[in-house]
Amino acid sequence: MPTAHAAGTHIDMFQRIVISTCSITAIAYGHGAPVVLTVNSIGGSLAELRPS
Repeated sequence: MPTAHAAGTHIDMFQRIVISTCSITAIAYGHGAPVVLTVNSIGGSLAELRPS
């Protein structure tokens, strides 16, 4: 549900978002709207997600 909210998905459509087990979903919350950084990431470095 938090991923759907951050993506701006309507409440009727949130069940279409599939989050895989053992994956990373990252959302950045700040002063503005939330930003979805990655969904279902299973490889690579998490350092790439750090804001610059």
